[in-house]
Amino acid sequence: MRALLFELTSEFGMLKRPDIRSGKGRHFTYNHIHKVAVLGIIGAVCGYEGYNIHSLRRRLGEEVTYFPEFYDKLKSLKVGIVPNVEYDSFTKDESNFTDTTNFSNSDGTLMVKEQWLRNPSWTIYILLDGSAEEDVENRIIDKFTNKKAVFIPYIGKNDHPATISEVVVSDLSIASSGKIDSLFELAEGIEEDILEQEDEMDYFLKEQLPVKLSKENGNYVHSQMAYTDAEINVERYVCGETGKQVMFV
Repeated sequence: MRALLFELTSEFGMLKRPDIRSGKGRHFTYNHIHKVAVLGIIGAVCGYEGYNIHSLRRRLGEEVTYFPEFYDKLKSLKVGIVPNVEYDSFTKDESNFTDTTNFSNSDGTLMVKEQWLRNPSWTIYILLDGSAEEDVENRIIDKFTNKKAVFIPYIGKNDHPATISEVVVSDLSIASSGKIDSLFELAEGIEEDILEQEDEMDYFLKEQLPVKLSKENGNYVHSQMAYTDAEINVERYVCGETGKQVMFV
């Protein structure tokens, strides 16, 4: 088994949470990038249309698929997300800006307070196991390894452009014990094993993160994800290039 991996970094990132708002005009970010956002970044590099073009085509009365092209093409991919952070999450800051679009406030301008991540960095792994169509997988390998991005990728908002570097295709092996370096879905029974190590571990982050889009309304479908330095006995992959232990979602 193989995976394509790359470093994903930015000065800032804002992965807006649609489910949490503290009063009118305040936006919060997820602690880490999630699968749907990763697929959007892969789609940008590969040149697949995203939300903006999909929405424009729909408004123009053109025939479009239910989901944006990037999601239709990439939704079957399995990805691993390894945070490059000392503990469990990145530093957050807040800034104020004025929203004059009237989308948020029909009465006119709205002062918005927005939370964002400072210097976020992850290593992203794309499992090359044939889950996606062969031409899609080949396109991913070509665009990433040859640095031929079609669109500019960004971390949640287009004023937070992302840098992609250190692209490698690596062999994977299988392990079943030790620390998992990536985010992972918190399956039943695992949390109890983690909490038993409370005195030995330094961090245990749990967060509901989007893992796919709903077929009914196109909204995020969340799953309980975790990130910890506790040792867990569950099957995962080991990257030959980095030695990191990764679970895919």
